[in-house]
Amino acid sequence: EFVGLVSEYIHAVAQDEGEPPLVRSLASKTWNCLKRSTKAGPRRTLPTAEEIEALFAERKLNTIVFFLDETFEELSFDVTTTVLEAVEQLAGIIRLQNWQTFTLFEARHILAKPNTNNGGVAEPAVDEHLLLDENKYIADILCEFRNSKIAKDMWQSKLLFKKRMFRETDENIVEPQFINLSYVQAQHDYLQGNYPVVREDAAQMSALQIQAEHGSGLAENEEMLMTCIEKYVTKQTK
Repeated sequence: EFVGLVSEYIHAVAQDEGEPPLVRSLASKTWNCLKRSTKAGPRRTLPTAEEIEALFAERKLNTIVFFLDETFEELSFDVTTTVLEAVEQLAGIIRLQNWQTFTLFEARHILAKPNTNNGGVAEPAVDEHLLLDENKYIADILCEFRNSKIAKDMWQSKLLFKKRMFRETDENIVEPQFINLSYVQAQHDYLQGNYPVVREDAAQMSALQIQAEHGSGLAENEEMLMTCIEKYVTKQTK
């Protein structure tokens, strides 16, 4: 009831031609933010001074969103931009029409640490991808990246754009951007060991990957060939 009363008052001020232009402008911004927060819920963190200044100046803030192939795009956001809105914006930037199965993840990465149980040899870096709630605010997420406990434990977090699921109907989509992103993700997941295979299949898949990436030119470069084999052999076999 209180929210409804406040909303009605703010909307009335925004529409009142008798109010000064600056007041109407601020009321309109407040009204728009209130509408969005009513749907997505309250902010989990307090807006920073930079966010408030950007809101008053009618300008967007920017951050970086990564893809699995380590390319990235710049994302514009304000105090109430949600994950879903960010996904739609990114889809427009990269011209991805069939974006409904894509979303944002928090990609957590920890630098390799010395393993005292293995003669001090560093353990491989660990990556973890956490699905983000589509109603969560980008500003809240970035604030958590900077201030969360894991940020103090040598974890690095970044925004990652990828598919949240693969569907059988994906095979019917011929959009080049969709196919490219799906291929990159399938390759990544396979090499991470998410799809265990027998040794023979792993060897064949590795050979196909090397052929696709480098052609037949590695046959005479044994050192490079061994490097590619290590790169393209899945981490888990049956």
